[in-house]
Amino acid sequence: MAWAHRYPAWGWLLPTLFGAAGAGLAVYLVNSLAPETAGSGIPHLKAILYRLRSLRWRRILPIKFFGGVFAIGSGLALGREGPTVQMGGAVGAAVAEWLKVTPRERQTLIAAGAGAGLAAAFLASTTADVVTQSLTNQLPVFHVAAHPAPSLVALPAFLVLGLVTK
Repeated sequence: MAWAHRYPAWGWLLPTLFGAAGAGLAVYLVNSLAPETAGSGIPHLKAILYRLRSLRWRRILPIKFFGGVFAIGSGLALGREGPTVQMGGAVGAAVAEWLKVTPRERQTLIAAGAGAGLAAAFLASTTADVVTQSLTNQLPVFHVAAHPAPSLVALPAFLVLGLVTK
């Protein structure tokens, strides 16, 4: 929306309206179609695993995904761990339904899906960093120097330091 800078009197209005419309659409999707997708999703998933609530994966997956896309696209802050944990748990529930497993196995698949969602959230950023560094031949942003391990003679000094700083 670089064109908005050409119209300083009113050019700021369209990006503002665009952001407000996307945020409003995200809120509408969550509030009207799947209120259980509000927030990070982890408390909802814990309640499911404790069998305090039900998991309607057919509603959670699209609303959490598209609501998140609209929210992020509008400039809102959205964590990646909670949504991926809830969507991973919903995928686990879908697999459990497709395989027609026992209730205990269903709980296990939901927990495994949640764990996979958490792993994906953390692995994605690491993978992106490694791929970017490989493609651009760049060094890491910061370098951690390797220091040699202290000798055993220094252990009493570390004991004293630990007791003093406790």
